[in-house]
Amino acid sequence: MSYSGIKEAIDTFDMTSYIEQYQQAEEYRKDFVKRFSLDRIRTMEIDEYVQGKRITDDNFCYELEWKLGSLGHINGSPIKKFGIFYSQRRNQYEATRLWKRNTIKESMLALRHELATLIEAGECGDMELIRKAPFSRMFKGKILATYYPEKYLSVFSLKHIEYFIHKLGLDHLVKPDFDILDKRCILVGFMRSDQRMNAWPLHAFAHLLYNYYPKAPKGQVDNSTETLKIDSIAGDFISLEDKPSNLRSGKADYELISRNNAALGERGEYIVMEYEKSKLKDSHIKKEPEHISKKDDSCGYDIKSFDNSGEEIFIEVKTTNSLPNDFRIFITSNEFETARKLGNKYHLYVVFNPNSSNPKIYDIGNPFIEEGKAKLIPVTYKLHLQKL
Repeated sequence: MSYSGIKEAIDTFDMTSYIEQYQQAEEYRKDFVKRFSLDRIRTMEIDEYVQGKRITDDNFCYELEWKLGSLGHINGSPIKKFGIFYSQRRNQYEATRLWKRNTIKESMLALRHELATLIEAGECGDMELIRKAPFSRMFKGKILATYYPEKYLSVFSLKHIEYFIHKLGLDHLVKPDFDILDKRCILVGFMRSDQRMNAWPLHAFAHLLYNYYPKAPKGQVDNSTETLKIDSIAGDFISLEDKPSNLRSGKADYELISRNNAALGERGEYIVMEYEKSKLKDSHIKKEPEHISKKDDSCGYDIKSFDNSGEEIFIEVKTTNSLPNDFRIFITSNEFETARKLGNKYHLYVVFNPNSSNPKIYDIGNPFIEEGKAKLIPVTYKLHLQKL
């Protein structure tokens, strides 16, 4: 353990500034818990719970994942983590194998019961009931930290918990049969035993772990509270020229490429959501951006937000690890047609340095309404065959 590292982190942590920064998120959390009381959860309709069918602020899974993201992120894992969801591809409600019953209504009844049981167990600290709750570890952790932030630490990744334990020199406290709950308790115990931190809110301690010391594991996306300094890039539009491809020879792992691209895209959209929230707050616009693509990825854009005058804008997000002076992006035909239709209300945001604490956003505007501003290069073709 680096005693100087943790001591310096505590000494430099500005609690007053932190509380001011997270006051709005805490007020939203309290409102969420009040609206989604145990009584409501026990009678909750499926559309009040599931993600995927319609965009609404009054939706348990959507709000828990996105509206309360600043108090702990779970958006790196698939939508199936919620147990029941709406499939856009199949146009129907679906339940994972664990929640499958004769009908989707029966699945929802079972889920409601277990969700209420988990929240009750969290209140009284019944660890055995919490362990038995048939939800994913990250979803379960986010629920507990949202309803009882004074009891449960908002670090939801087991890998991150184990990393923090190791960096803080607490490995000797871990027993072979310890699970994620036990290991999370080790971190809480460490905080409570330190006279400088024992009165801190738990989410402030999580913030310290991720942003001061020891910080998130290298190469991994933060799954809890995170401070991002997001800059917008000004300047002339960077032309997309037809350059020779640098594709390597050999067999590509398309499944791996697809997973990496999906993770990169999710990270970029999260960064833009945080940027837009901050922008609207600074402009004194009492509106919130909406993460449209989480509900419906057929709209041709990812986020609906507002400009500094309060007018609607529609944002397509592209994320890259390339440098701002040499990058390419891929646009689908649906995205292109949507951009042409929306005109000046459409904005193409390119996110650079997505996995750093200081990502950059380049607002290109709509490059498809001005002739010659963007060069489109076809890279795939659709082949339609008819039987003669």
